[in-house]
Amino acid sequence: MEPLHIQAAKQRPTSMQIFKYFSSLGIFAISAVLIASGSVSAFDGTIVEPGSLNSLGSISNGETGYSNKKKYKNADDALRQGILEYQAGEKLKATNALEYAADEGSVTANWKLGKMYADGDGVGIDDYKAYKYFIKVADKNSDISPYSRMAPAVAKAFVALGTYYRDGIKNTSIKPNLKLAHEFYHYAAAYFADSDGQYHLGRLYLDGMNGERDSRRAAQWLNLSAEKGHIYAMAILGNLLVNGDALVPAQIPKGLMWLDMAKEKANPKYDKWVIVLGENALLNANEEHKALAERFKKQFNNQVSNQVAGQSFITGQSFEQKKQP
Repeated sequence: MEPLHIQAAKQRPTSMQIFKYFSSLGIFAISAVLIASGSVSAFDGTIVEPGSLNSLGSISNGETGYSNKKKYKNADDALRQGILEYQAGEKLKATNALEYAADEGSVTANWKLGKMYADGDGVGIDDYKAYKYFIKVADKNSDISPYSRMAPAVAKAFVALGTYYRDGIKNTSIKPNLKLAHEFYHYAAAYFADSDGQYHLGRLYLDGMNGERDSRRAAQWLNLSAEKGHIYAMAILGNLLVNGDALVPAQIPKGLMWLDMAKEKANPKYDKWVIVLGENALLNANEEHKALAERFKKQFNNQVSNQVAGQSFITGQSFEQKKQP
């Protein structure tokens, strides 16, 4: 397949460079205080205690009455118990073991608890509690090798934090901060080469949320994400290439290729907008462009393994897969 006429994104920064940047903003220091205190001031000055905050009104952890009194031999033992209980469907019970392991510094446990509270997976949705678990993962593992076993979990924590700073968390001190959202997304995208981070970073540039709109830089990051199979990156990049703009000339066949591949992967329940984009583009395309798009798709698929990895206990589904427009 002919290469897209888009330059590769800039070289990965080192983890220490990004850690120093975050430290200069005081984000990890501030978060450490919040985590240690176990409480946060709401916008009206009211102190919100852990377990009492639930941004969507579900039953929160503090109302369930369970406690973490069970003793475990060590963090690994607690993590094993938590995984077994989670996989057996006893998710609320699993939080006891996972919380013990998280307190002992387990990256997996902190990540999984953050994901559970973010999604309401066996517990009440609590975005601020999820934030605290994710910030612990990011804080303690910013220098982890991008090739290590735990790198995917750490990368997804940075993506989640980027989203929390992009949107803010209602009734907490976590307010929208696009500069921080950009840095968290950029860390996941550049250092870990995470497809979700690359997608969200591309969207920030495309939507002009962190300054002036920069569709060329957006295309660079979206292309990296799309090549990893990210359905939303495929759709947004495809739409950009089909239509083109002042910075990104139209490349209709390649745009059709990405849109068609995204449409094939789309979930009819959550991804209707992806399907509509693809169908509309094909309706307006001529036969020559459609034929080229099909050729490009075959060439691309020949270069990529068709093996689909199963979801892991650690990362599970993409952080925002159910929340996308």
